[in-house]
Amino acid sequence: MHGAILIGVMHEDFSKEYLRTISNLYPTLDEDQVKEAAHNLACYTELILRIYERIRMDPEAYARFKHSANCTSILLTDNRSLPEITLM
Repeated sequence: MHGAILIGVMHEDFSKEYLRTISNLYPTLDEDQVKEAAHNLACYTELILRIYERIRMDPEAYARFKHSANCTSILLTDNRSLPEITLM
């Protein structure tokens, strides 16, 4: 797993800055809804990373993934690292 991503974080552990970012994205949400949105985003991020890591571990699956992902701005390669995401 990527060390910069904190997996399984409960919403009360999110930094104030991170919650403020979520609140700026969704200004109509109340505080509890912002925490829920942050938690959902963390769960979604964890899922996407797990899917990518499984594909990456299988050379045939990764070749199919690379072939089907024609958009180079989305494709993760060995020459790029994931951006650091700090949730706490």
